[in-house]
Amino acid sequence: MKAIIKHFISSLGRSSKSIEQKSLLIGKPWSLLDNDGAIQKLIFEPDNGLILSKNGQVTQGSWKYYPDAKLLFIDRGTDKILLKEQYIDDNIMLLKLDGTVDEFYALANENTIPNLDIPSYLLKLKIKEHKIAQFKLFNGNTLLVFDALGKYIPYGHKVELIDSSFNTIPIPDGIYLSHDQCHSFHITNNVLAYHSLNGIHKTVEGAKVAIENSSPIELHSVLNERIYANGLPITSGNIFIKPDIFFVVKNGLISKIKFHRIHYLANGTRIQVEQSSFNKISKGDLIIFSEPISPLPDGRYRIARKLSYIKIKNQIIV
Repeated sequence: MKAIIKHFISSLGRSSKSIEQKSLLIGKPWSLLDNDGAIQKLIFEPDNGLILSKNGQVTQGSWKYYPDAKLLFIDRGTDKILLKEQYIDDNIMLLKLDGTVDEFYALANENTIPNLDIPSYLLKLKIKEHKIAQFKLFNGNTLLVFDALGKYIPYGHKVELIDSSFNTIPIPDGIYLSHDQCHSFHITNNVLAYHSLNGIHKTVEGAKVAIENSSPIELHSVLNERIYANGLPITSGNIFIKPDIFFVVKNGLISKIKFHRIHYLANGTRIQVEQSSFNKISKGDLIIFSEPISPLPDGRYRIARKLSYIKIKNQIIV
């Protein structure tokens, strides 16, 4: 908790409110989160009395505020602490133990933050102040992109990565996939170098496939794009998105789209051709099946009900 509060304090602007406005403090059910994670409830009374409750045990103490120094003195009975204002609003008070660098205390107003989830509240403040877009990543962490404008994700802007406990964690250079796989974030030196909207497909085996800079409808747009399956990059292989359509992947990029199409020859032979074009047979296409004769002998053949011919050598259209 201490490290999280320190991080948020460094990224939030100075609040305009202060304990000097005693209405923020007096009579409200404040809960103090100690460094050990224990919760101590405090009620500040107008006569500088202090009621404390921890693990069901109630004690009495006192408090005093020094406005010139912006210091809050608290006598908890078992100890006395002097705390300096860091960030205060109607919902939280972030206070630093005077004379220390990183000893912080956080108080939450139970009326407005009943779950006492201070990190979540601080993140909302930070998102609003810095115009942050946040994305849940496939690996479970959350990516924060600073100075984003609505749905527009700008390149060249600072990014941060936080885990499920709101701890800031290092971001090695690389590509990060969103949880729904619809976004790819290319990050270099803690900066968003590039952002891709991804087209989503499914393989015949049911794996979810994401392709950068593409549409799930227009297949021609996928050439030379990166491809991922179930959140992991594919480096090579054939990826079937339908029984008769597949992508050829080389060096992590889609190099070709292939189609399996059935044709009939004038002599009654049925052939299946692996084609580069969905609509027509082209030179270089491969015959992968023929019946009743297999393999089909080399030669020139007429397509049934058409005047066009194909020439075959070693099962390849030449």
